[in-house]
Amino acid sequence: MLPKPKLLPNGLTLTYIDESKKIAEDRWQIKIRCVATLPLNETMRAALRELSPEEQEFIHNELADVLRYEQIWERQFVDHDLKEQVMAEELERSTKLFPYLSQTDFAAKLFKQRLSELRQAFKQRPLSQDTASTIPEPDDFSACFKN
Repeated sequence: MLPKPKLLPNGLTLTYIDESKKIAEDRWQIKIRCVATLPLNETMRAALRELSPEEQEFIHNELADVLRYEQIWERQFVDHDLKEQVMAEELERSTKLFPYLSQTDFAAKLFKQRLSELRQAFKQRPLSQDTASTIPEPDDFSACFKN
């Protein structure tokens, strides 16, 4: 039995998802996903407003106004008779994450990291056809080969 969603003191909400599945007649893949979510606060939104409109749109599409952090605990080839015991062990192990996630500056650090990752992804995204067609290209490349 997974715990109910838990609200941490810093505003993060932890939700557990059981993604376990049977992989053989009497064997299981135990997979528990813990998702920590936090709606973007005004400070985070202000940081986004400083970006270009294109970056803002890209990041908004990725974040959807919610900061997410995920952690997965997984065990392979667990005997059917031990499934519940192993799940309980993995859930117990997950509680060691609480002090880290509960830190008052965790959300700010996570936002800074995600923003950096998304800005990098924005720079590396393929150009759309509309954008690519506005970049002027020379008609004649012979100038590139002159000494």
